[in-house]
Amino acid sequence: MVIMVIVHFSENLAGYSPVIAGVGAPMFMFLSGVSYRLWLNGQMSKNKPENELLKIAVRRGLFIFSLGFAFNILVWLPEDVYNWDILTLIGVGMLTLPFVRRVPHIVAVIGCVALVMMAPIAQNIGDWQSFWSEGYFDPDWTLSDVIQGFLVSGYFPVIPWIAIPVIGFVTASYLFVEPNPSERSVPCTRGKLMRVCKIACLLMLISASLLLMRQMFPQWVPKGMPKAWTMFPPSFEYIVGVIGSTLLTFTLVHVLVDRRLREDQIKPIRNLGSLMGKFSLSFYLLHHIVPLWPLWMVGFIKKGEPHEYWKKAMSVSMALTLAGLFLIGCYVLFRWLSRTKKPSVETFMRWICD
Repeated sequence: MVIMVIVHFSENLAGYSPVIAGVGAPMFMFLSGVSYRLWLNGQMSKNKPENELLKIAVRRGLFIFSLGFAFNILVWLPEDVYNWDILTLIGVGMLTLPFVRRVPHIVAVIGCVALVMMAPIAQNIGDWQSFWSEGYFDPDWTLSDVIQGFLVSGYFPVIPWIAIPVIGFVTASYLFVEPNPSERSVPCTRGKLMRVCKIACLLMLISASLLLMRQMFPQWVPKGMPKAWTMFPPSFEYIVGVIGSTLLTFTLVHVLVDRRLREDQIKPIRNLGSLMGKFSLSFYLLHHIVPLWPLWMVGFIKKGEPHEYWKKAMSVSMALTLAGLFLIGCYVLFRWLSRTKKPSVETFMRWICD
């Protein structure tokens, strides 16, 4: 979330894309899969019935998916309702993971590999560029365009992005296996962590090798394929690289923080992570609403066009300063919500879905 705040404040207010752009969203998706596994472990340790777990997961998935549409309308304005942004993708992921759980891990991994490999072909067949001629996703409101945007052409289409929450779930299932009724989770072994690290490094090496080959042998690249390192559309090198870097980051943080620090050392980190993670959905919504709503209102009042000041409202330094102030403000707000037990978006979701 911190990465996304820095990136989106810089892009939306100043038109500047930091080097870390394109890193936060895959981590967010990956951790949604990890969170589902850990939530399952907690629920199973309480002997919750299987059908109840499925119902909660499906209701939550539908809630997030529907919230994604409301978010597009209220934040990005009504013409962008079918953007297929990250919330709709995570909603689909939450609907998918209960069924992924039923298949062997190797089958889920093979499915993810197939999705990532078919993405460039699907983008080419679907004429991805015709939807992005203005530099942003601009479909017609026809059934074919809506479906194509959902599957392959939108900001975060199912092909290949759904692979990332599935990989997060499979990784967490491998490292933190289903618990017995008497324990909340099963600690992962050093050997398992090393295997995940090796896979992560292999994926990053494949991505780097393909990027190098593109430079050395450009004639080998088929026409119509995305550029070497692009998030929109997600190029093969980019997807493989960010999956590898996300896996490596996840395992390294687990080793260096969870497994190595003493209880007194880890407590402040855990308290901060628990607080911000508890309100992660509110955090995501606010980090778009806070900079964009004033931008739209000022543009409409002064010029009659909401997008008038988009990406050119202020300097980069001012945008980053506001991002820092926003992070501090969110910490204060979430501490107050946690202390006073005031309702949040998460409270509403649990009330409806759980």
